[in-house]
Amino acid sequence: MERCSARERRLDAALTQVEDLQVSMSSLAVELEEALGVQEAWEPLGELLVDALQDHIDAIRLFEEELVPVGEGVRRANEQAQLLSVSGVKLSPENTQVLQCLNDQWRLLQIQVYRNGDEHFNFQTVTDRKYINLNNEWNGE
Repeated sequence: MERCSARERRLDAALTQVEDLQVSMSSLAVELEEALGVQEAWEPLGELLVDALQDHIDAIRLFEEELVPVGEGVRRANEQAQLLSVSGVKLSPENTQVLQCLNDQWRLLQIQVYRNGDEHFNFQTVTDRKYINLNNEWNGE
């Protein structure tokens, strides 16, 4: 009888962990979808006015800061799945697919933010250099 009770407690704990993982993944799916929507709404670099460039760079940096909790959530979901695996609990194919999709979306978002932020930063640096060069030419330097 004691073994049955211990087994029942382990099963209840595993069920709770799976449910927690599913709640985490559902929340992350919403957050990642919103973040991807924000990122997709950014104007292409070629359409930005030079006057608005610094504001756009600042927005990208703020967006990166806002993504930190999302990244931590993805990391926690992966850790939860790993703990379940170590405990001998195998995720369903659906849960495995959702977790993989979340990881893929997170990677895509990181690539897009890094690429856009880097392009805008490089563009601003070139623009600043041109402005400085033009200023020097006008000042006779």
